[in-house]
Amino acid sequence: GLVDAAGVLVHRAQRPTPDGDAETVWETAASLLAEVRAASDGTVTAVGVASAGPVDIPAGTVSPINVAEWRRFPIVDRVADATGLPV
Repeated sequence: GLVDAAGVLVHRAQRPTPDGDAETVWETAASLLAEVRAASDGTVTAVGVASAGPVDIPAGTVSPINVAEWRRFPIVDRVADATGLPV
């Protein structure tokens, strides 16, 4: 979702997790990032990531318990590359 500086939800987007490998799941996540960014007024300053499972902050990876394909997935690097924003 997209929140404003006060933490108010401005736009919410979600999709079912697709069957497939890590790249298939990433493509869905990337489409959500693009949708949320398009809903903004152009002043997005950062991206936050939440995960239903272990997050390795120093490594920038997630290992969500409900998405086996994303074990040790480099989410920080991928989101930063896709958005050009700090994560």
